[in-house]
Amino acid sequence: MDAAPFPLGAAIDQRETTGAAGQALAHHFTQLTAENHMKPEAWYADDGTFAPSPQIDTLMDYAQARGLRVYGHVLVWHNQTPPWFFTHPDGTPLTADAADQQILRDRLRSHIDAVAEYLSDGWGEFGNGNPVVAWDVVNEVIDKGTGFADGMRRSDWYRVLGEEFIDIAFAYADEAFNDRHASPATGRPVALFINEFDTETADKQDRYHALVSRLLERGVRVDGVGHQMHVALDVPVESLAAALDRFAALPVQQAVTEMDVPTGVPVTPSALDEQGRYYEAAFRTFRERADVLFSVTLWGFHDGRSWRDAHGAPLLLDERLEAKPALTGVLAGLRAPSPS
Repeated sequence: MDAAPFPLGAAIDQRETTGAAGQALAHHFTQLTAENHMKPEAWYADDGTFAPSPQIDTLMDYAQARGLRVYGHVLVWHNQTPPWFFTHPDGTPLTADAADQQILRDRLRSHIDAVAEYLSDGWGEFGNGNPVVAWDVVNEVIDKGTGFADGMRRSDWYRVLGEEFIDIAFAYADEAFNDRHASPATGRPVALFINEFDTETADKQDRYHALVSRLLERGVRVDGVGHQMHVALDVPVESLAAALDRFAALPVQQAVTEMDVPTGVPVTPSALDEQGRYYEAAFRTFRERADVLFSVTLWGFHDGRSWRDAHGAPLLLDERLEAKPALTGVLAGLRAPSPS
């Protein structure tokens, strides 16, 4: 999308890489994210051996052939991670004792190293033709509620390693993607992000900001902060702006990583028009903050493939790949004059 002052991405799988969908995707977007097939479970067979999903190859080949950027999602998450990560060979859970902590550290490092090696062996060194430009290193680590003073989700990662798992995940990712498998002619070619949902809500935003501040104070190489922005038409666009503005003083880039905006049901022409106005206002907000935005990604390519389609046509194209008022709104927002 030529009007965008930042890369515009879509989350896809291999169904969007061929035929009319593949052509339309490359026309409208400059970046892609694997919707599911780079999450931890996509890299392993049921027996725990490293066996990357064939969809990874398809997406990487498609991106490289068309000059599209790849934003990786995700290295460390509490969901879609093989259960054996957190157990002994006999199936008993790892504990927080020193020996078990080291087991989990070693598994985390091996996972990140194997991912980086596979992608660099197949598509070139990072920073030298490889389409990967960023990774969500950790995802959704903030608790949904306010029951814990530190604001952290009590995942298995946290149960065994505490907050340290975030620090070492970033350290291992930096070593793998920006050193060992990076082109010597580049600096740090892969930006490393933390990613979270509901950052437009005040309490979640407070806990997220506090965590990122702690990480930076400890010297963790966090390059960017991701805001998912799975929102609805009754979420004020001003709250999206406030989320970006809240982190603007920190030495990080920011990204909108998983945006979608359902109309609600039933889907009516007036609801689609309202959705178009919402996208226009949101993308005007993003354009006004383009200097802090690494990219903006829609979580899906067309309504027929959206995880939120049952809530009402959330994306820019319909299931026939035809433009909706939402796409018109995005273009209008990107081209709107700056405020005086």
